Amino acid sequence: MRLYSILAFCLLMFAACDSRPNKTVEWEIVLDFPNTLFEVGSNTLQKEIPMSAAEFAKANGMASERTAIQEITLLSCELLIEGEGDFAPVETAVLQLSSKDAAMKQLAIGDNKEASKSIALKLAKDVNATDYFYYSDKIIAVLELDTNEDKLTETPVNVKAKMKFKFTSKENK
Repeated sequence: MRLYSILAFCLLMFAACDSRPNKTVEWEIVLDFPNTLFEVGSNTLQKEIPMSAAEFAKANGMASERTAIQEITLLSCELLIEGEGDFAPVETAVLQLSSKDAAMKQLAIGDNKEASKSIALKLAKDVNATDYFYYSDKIIAVLELDTNEDKLTETPVNVKAKMKFKFTSKENK
């Protein structure tokens, strides 16, 4: 009897395994923060990521059910200013993700030492964002931009955050 229970358990576990091969693609997300006016101290910019993981998977020929999504990790993040202005007032920039189903997590940080139109953020040690996309369809990207009071201007700027993720899911059958 015990042997049958073990055998039944093993068969059940084997049947539950998804034998479809994994497919990995890059997912680029660009978020716009128009007319941003930098203020003294911390400036928080927030934007909902416009596409869910299931929608992205489906659009890329991947299985879109949650159990098929294997891993989503940040590959890079760059902040850009389009048009007039630059990042001169910004000393540090932090990218975080937030959702109602997972605690806020820092994925990248950058120091700014010049008046440039872009800041490439350095990746954190743990860039795995799977939990955010797996459990929730509403993910918020949060940018914290700390400014230097001496370099502030009265001119609003158009900030963009360009993020690249490695997205791995099972292939469609």
